[in-house]
Amino acid sequence: VAANDYNALDAVMLTYAGINCLRQHITPDARIHGIVTEGGKACNIVPDLGQCRFYIRAQKRSYLNELKEKVINVARGAALMTGTELDWRYFENPFDELVIQPAMQEALRKNLSSLGVEEDHPLESEGGFGSSDVGNVSQVAATAYTELATGLGPEVSAHMESFLEGVVGPYADKTMPIAAAAMAKSSFVVHSGCFIENTSSMKIWFITGTASPGSIMARPKSMTNITAHLSSFSLAAMASTTL
Repeated sequence: VAANDYNALDAVMLTYAGINCLRQHITPDARIHGIVTEGGKACNIVPDLGQCRFYIRAQKRSYLNELKEKVINVARGAALMTGTELDWRYFENPFDELVIQPAMQEALRKNLSSLGVEEDHPLESEGGFGSSDVGNVSQVAATAYTELATGLGPEVSAHMESFLEGVVGPYADKTMPIAAAAMAKSSFVVHSGCFIENTSSMKIWFITGTASPGSIMARPKSMTNITAHLSSFSLAAMASTTL
């Protein structure tokens, strides 16, 4: 290796190491996950391009913005140390934190109860994290959120292949009609202010389109361990040698 070579992979590795050091100085709700997507073509060729991707997540957008700048500064420092150039961008759209509208949430709870479902409180569970664009929707439209058990079991998370059994087939066939009815009934409550006890009559409203589903989302109970919605950024960083 020539003395004046610039190794773009070194910049990526230093970025990764710097973010690992940063983790001990972030709030408990925050998460940073990363992968290396480009590290060179051959062992005996100095990489002229290195790339990595990171998810940055936190419960509040304000802290997320602060943490994003810290991560980018780590990458800037790595580029400075290695004599490479840094280019970064978003590789996915960012997500906002979930904002629950209390009146809609209470309507959803009552309607689920009338359908024989006692609602969990997934957003209050310990250790639950996840990100979704429902958070973005909740910033501009009143939103309620809950989860419904599929019967698949609490040991299955959405990132497991076995979770597919809960969203396709008999488990889903049993849960989805309940979710649809709860959404429709709750939508009717929001639009009319009336609570409907008779589920069969609500089916007519739902089919004719008089009541729209609204911004209510139902997900299986087995996803409890990743339910607390977080604001998140998806960053892609690229280090390249100076030509």
